[in-house]
Amino acid sequence: MFTVELYAKIRRAVMVDGLSRREAAKQFGVHRNTIAKMLQYSAPPSFGAGGRMTGDIISVEGEPLLRPVMRNGRRLGPSPSLAEIRSRTGRGLAQLPEAFRRLDAGIAYSVAIAERLIALADEVDREQRAREQEAGDDPAD
Repeated sequence: MFTVELYAKIRRAVMVDGLSRREAAKQFGVHRNTIAKMLQYSAPPSFGAGGRMTGDIISVEGEPLLRPVMRNGRRLGPSPSLAEIRSRTGRGLAQLPEAFRRLDAGIAYSVAIAERLIALADEVDREQRAREQEAGDDPAD
């Protein structure tokens, strides 16, 4: 697990100082694939003891939460087997803290929204307001 400080140093070295990912990997002793993942998020994902998640970041980067399975009424691919579904679900459950694997209410789980996603939502809002103003549909009326 990497500290927030190391995370910030690596991001600054690559994104501000112009260090290549390969050079950063050598300088900080971190695999370049890990460097690439670090550059996707402004803060490290939260993992506790045993690799269990303690928090999350909602973002436009990383693994999608939902994947399309149908388009225009047709499946996009074959259905996964029961064994594949069981395996994927088991891996996901294994990453959750014990309190979240139980059925009763438990502890709070920290979820943050990534800066890039907030900026993207703001941009969409500005574009929508501009379109409404051009069309004469001022929502303030």
